[in-house]
Amino acid sequence: MDDRAPQLASELTQGAVPSGQVVWLILPALALVIGALLSVRIRIGARSRSGLQHLAAGVVTAAVAVDLVPEMVGVERIPAVLIGFTIGTALVLTLKAFGSRSSEGDDGQPRRFTSIVGAVGLDLAVDGLLVGIAIAVSGSGAMLGIAIAIETLALGLALGGTLSKSRLATARILLLMLGLGVLLFVSGLLGLGGAGLLAGSVQTGVVAFGAAALLYLVVEELLVEAHERGDTTLGSLLFFVGFAGGVLLANLEG
Repeated sequence: MDDRAPQLASELTQGAVPSGQVVWLILPALALVIGALLSVRIRIGARSRSGLQHLAAGVVTAAVAVDLVPEMVGVERIPAVLIGFTIGTALVLTLKAFGSRSSEGDDGQPRRFTSIVGAVGLDLAVDGLLVGIAIAVSGSGAMLGIAIAIETLALGLALGGTLSKSRLATARILLLMLGLGVLLFVSGLLGLGGAGLLAGSVQTGVVAFGAAALLYLVVEELLVEAHERGDTTLGSLLFFVGFAGGVLLANLEG
């Protein structure tokens, strides 16, 4: 990890990051825009989105297990892991509390779409940072890039449909989703460059931070929302398909 990440940071500053790595930053952003485009024509059902979220949760779990956990193992890494994991957990729980309060107005009714877009933008920025960190740590980031792409595809379908109900013009919706996609991509570049510039215990702490955030994404976002939209046996099966597929991909890459 210590040798590979600084090399990636140097490549990033020189504009020479391999395209095979950058594609995992582009893919989630592209999936978000494609989801919005499709939402103009179709309306994804609750069970279909639940299935996509189960699938993404399985791949994210595999990414944590294969890419991040090995970088956190070792007696000498325990202090950094504890600090990074604690900070990551505290941050995501704080964001959850803030998001719960900001999603409703003073009268207890849902706020305007601007609040929804703001919350989605924050989530996407964090997702992008995590994909960038995964690339810096593993040298690939394929699993997490694919998982976030599945998530953003479902998100684009749902958010595009929600915004269309607020009587926004289609062109404005697509422009907004394109902006969110760019935010996701840029935050991924920042995560890649930032993690690559770190070394030793600090980098281990960042990896632990990322692991905590990704576990939160699986347990408190993807699976919770998936179950709210209609839990099915097929949906549950897709979680295991996603995990097995992620592990298989890791073996093929290795």
